[in-house]
Amino acid sequence: MRKGLMRGLAGIMASLLAMTAIATSYTNTRSAFINARLDTSSMKLVETGDTDADTYHFKSEFASLSELVEAKRELATQISAEGTVLLKNENDALPMNPTTESVTLWGHNTLFPARG
Repeated sequence: MRKGLMRGLAGIMASLLAMTAIATSYTNTRSAFINARLDTSSMKLVETGDTDADTYHFKSEFASLSELVEAKRELATQISAEGTVLLKNENDALPMNPTTESVTLWGHNTLFPARG
């Protein structure tokens, strides 16, 4: 009897957890609609009267999107160049004997190198 009761309670709790997760996801995605219908807001902007304060949450250091893309490309090139130097094992950076040991790289890019 007790074993059946515990199974029943576990099933109910699992169902409640699943419904809660689904409801939370739904309400998060539809918060603007819900707030409009309830005539409320989930955030509030408070101004302190200090007009010299910087009110931006995040200021980009780039003036345009093309400048951002170029900086991203330069960073990606730098990262790949540093990784390539390590894989070449120049100046014996890796502690291995090249005649008896080797390194095998497996990953998404080894299967689909064009997708990068």
